Amino acid sequence: MSTDFSTSTGTIRTFSTVDYVVLSVLMGLSAAIGLYHAIKDRIQKKENMTEFLLGGRSMSVVPVALSLSVTFLSAITILGNPAVTGLNIWGCVIGIGIVVTFYTSLGGMKAVLWTDSLQFFVMIAGLLAIFIQGCKETGGFSAAWDLAEKRKRIVFDDFSFDPSTRHSVWSVTVGGWMLWTALFGVNQAQVQRCLSTSSVRKAQLAILLNTPALVGIVILCCLIGIVMFAFYADCDPLSFGLIEKTDQLLPLFVMDILGDLRGIPGLFVSCVFSGNLSSISSALNAIATVAFKDFLQQFCCSGVSELTATIINKALGK
Repeated sequence: MSTDFSTSTGTIRTFSTVDYVVLSVLMGLSAAIGLYHAIKDRIQKKENMTEFLLGGRSMSVVPVALSLSVTFLSAITILGNPAVTGLNIWGCVIGIGIVVTFYTSLGGMKAVLWTDSLQFFVMIAGLLAIFIQGCKETGGFSAAWDLAEKRKRIVFDDFSFDPSTRHSVWSVTVGGWMLWTALFGVNQAQVQRCLSTSSVRKAQLAILLNTPALVGIVILCCLIGIVMFAFYADCDPLSFGLIEKTDQLLPLFVMDILGDLRGIPGLFVSCVFSGNLSSISSALNAIATVAFKDFLQQFCCSGVSELTATIINKALGK
């Protein structure tokens, strides 16, 4: 293992100028998509609730499927804490909040779906870069797997009924079934995406296409976990004092193995930000819909015009 890694030097690499540029480009593209759809709808005189909340019920299957894949794969799934890279946490929070509010309130569902599609590919690119370079640094994935298995980090046959067991066959199958059934069956953000298509058949196809993409991202995150364990197997960064909590492990790992490749750490944080943007934009759009349809329209805004209703929904999305 190289002596340039944090576990050898005791210091953590930070962002380069190129990394900041890569991150800024992602944020700028997300905002531009929202602005584009806002201008396009205004020119075509399509500023109404159906367009804003459901994309005119004319969205194609692919962007809906990609959006379904990343809506609930937040930064928590990727385990990212940007502070390790030298970024200011509150700056990140405020920046994400401004960008996601901007494109969600301007472009509505179309902007959310198309930015989710962009963020899907950013997430895939970031995760693949981490996995491939991680395998190189640990002597190949088979070596990382063997080490993790030897130290009992890979267990597929734990049938324990002990509720304190973190992962067992029962918690993964039964708990996972309940989680994903709720998300895809009754969750407002997911149902609203399905309604943005023009038919039940297209909605069903979007869900089917989303499944391999969703499963692939989750599996890739798990494989990165195995490689990361092998990399730090003999030197725990938490005990060494390099990080303060386990959520900072992956960013540290990225800066260790990819820190000398300018732009790639920026791609990783863009990957983390993409998880945040997709989750928050979905929540904002869904909350605006529920608040207006189930409350305001029922009690005080039942007779408002389409234009007024659209403006109210945009305000609620902020």
